[in-house]
Amino acid sequence: MRTEAWNGRAVVIIEGLWKADNEEEFHMFVAIDDPEFADEICFIGPLGDFAKHKA
Repeated sequence: MRTEAWNGRAVVIIEGLWKADNEEEFHMFVAIDDPEFADEICFIGPLGDFAKHKA
């Protein structure tokens, strides 16, 4: 888990690997106008395809 600046906004990024399913995952949480909530962008894909689609 880490924080980064994307397009001038602070985001939280979580990346992981599901070994049993041979899948990688990427989650990005972006704060919205209400400080109690955040939007989430999630990508999960097979190890062989994950890197080429992540960018």
